[in-house]
Amino acid sequence: AEYAKSIKATDFNESTLEQASKKALPWDRVSLERADAYHLDTITGDFDMVMAVDWFAHVPKSRIPVFLSGITQRVPAGSQLIFIDQLPGTHSLSDHFDEEGNHIQQRSLGRKDQFSVIKHFFSNEELHEWLAPHTHELSITKFHECRRVLVYGKTKRGR
Repeated sequence: AEYAKSIKATDFNESTLEQASKKALPWDRVSLERADAYHLDTITGDFDMVMAVDWFAHVPKSRIPVFLSGITQRVPAGSQLIFIDQLPGTHSLSDHFDEEGNHIQQRSLGRKDQFSVIKHFFSNEELHEWLAPHTHELSITKFHECRRVLVYGKTKRGR
């Protein structure tokens, strides 16, 4: 945030936006907006890059093309696209998959609330397969010491 001219941070959940609003950020350049990742045309403003942190791994496989198409329609061709997600830990992978092949993990909030979430750990080949129609100059860097993956590309098409 200290280097960008402006940042629009979005989430579908008001509770996530509320938590973000409590952070020490340069609020003269950062704005928050409730938005649906599958209907990016509703977000106000013009953008010259896209960055998604801890999101792409949760997108259902059937919705990845819609999500990626939505991104490319919001930025000019050649815009930077950055995804940052987790690499699997020793207990991250389950044997649970839904009917479309989404990897399912069990999560808990507190002692009682249990729920299922989609959590992909894509191989480099899978990332290339999903992103190739939408990006070029694709690079994937894995930081095993902190269990993070950085996916970088430039959009092929744009607004």
